[in-house]
Amino acid sequence: MSGGDPLNEGRPAAAYMKEILEGEFGVPVRWLEGHSRTTFENARDTWALLAPRGVTRIFLVTHAWHMGRAKGVFEQQGFAVTAAPTGFSTRDAMTRGALAWVPDANALSDTRQALHEWLGRLWYALFHGAAPTATAAST
Repeated sequence: MSGGDPLNEGRPAAAYMKEILEGEFGVPVRWLEGHSRTTFENARDTWALLAPRGVTRIFLVTHAWHMGRAKGVFEQQGFAVTAAPTGFSTRDAMTRGALAWVPDANALSDTRQALHEWLGRLWYALFHGAAPTATAAST
């Protein structure tokens, strides 16, 4: 499990994931990386933890919005990544009819998230050399 506490809430995301996997699903967690604050640090620190143990193939679980950038960064570190995106956001214009074209808060939130990820991809390409992968562009 990998993920730090970038908002300084007092507990790393990796600790929450470990607690749920072990407590609710009975899945033991062997490795924990809880210091990273960014996706780049997350990939770098996970590689430092796992590569010396011979682990170079991973399942990367993250929000579908974020998968493109995250997959590219983890691959850049050296991982062979199997993407496992979650939290897809879809809208069905056919069932909403004319209301599908009326602005709403959900659409504004989706637009903010999309802009965040596109700016993040640009930032990572410029400063970390990590471009989104072909697979990631479709997620």
